[in-house]
Amino acid sequence: MSAPTDAFGPDHPEVLSVPALAAALELPDVRETLPIGSSGVDAELRELARGAGANVVLLPGWPVAPQQSAGPSTAALVVVAPSQGRERTLHQLRAATGLPAWPIARFEP
Repeated sequence: MSAPTDAFGPDHPEVLSVPALAAALELPDVRETLPIGSSGVDAELRELARGAGANVVLLPGWPVAPQQSAGPSTAALVVVAPSQGRERTLHQLRAATGLPAWPIARFEP
């Protein structure tokens, strides 16, 4: 979400905060986080995959357009360990941060 399309500020309930990011990093299945900035989620996701030497498989149901700016790091990619409990991990992430979370991609070798 980013101006001028979206109005937001540091008190917006869906803007990533440092305490929310710290809470996400405390979860046992969380391996890494990467703030999403003005390049948009797709560019940041591909950069993260490139650094891991992986290919990106996009999942359906993205809540925003892939190239939409996230402005000054209003959101983050959260990399979780592959597991049988993706829904459980998403529930834990939402509960720990108080923020929305969606599965948007997976990495493959």
